[in-house]
Amino acid sequence: MVSFQDGELELLREVVLLPVVLSVLERDKAAIEKSEIKTKWPYIESINVAMNRITKQLGQLRRDLHKKGLKVAKEQKTDFGIDCIFLCRGYSQQFFINWDVIKSETQRRMLHYITGEIDNS
Repeated sequence: MVSFQDGELELLREVVLLPVVLSVLERDKAAIEKSEIKTKWPYIESINVAMNRITKQLGQLRRDLHKKGLKVAKEQKTDFGIDCIFLCRGYSQQFFINWDVIKSETQRRMLHYITGEIDNS
């Protein structure tokens, strides 16, 4: 069993969740581009800024994972959520997040990266 050090579990969680947030934003951006909205640019630009922030953050998180000796070895989307196998200090450990949690956490992160605010509800 892996014994996590401070912040490692949160780090793994972010590395799993942020690509989902990027995918959702990319899908929403494409929907806005195809929509009948007359003033698309502000929405698209907001999404682009958020995606750039997330991409930078994700790069930093992956560097942090590497420094701590953590590695996501396998990630699989199932009917129930995202199931990951990661390596930590010579041990293999499973990490799972269900779709309900992913949905709520994705929305919170979208709000944060688009507006800079965090939803504490």
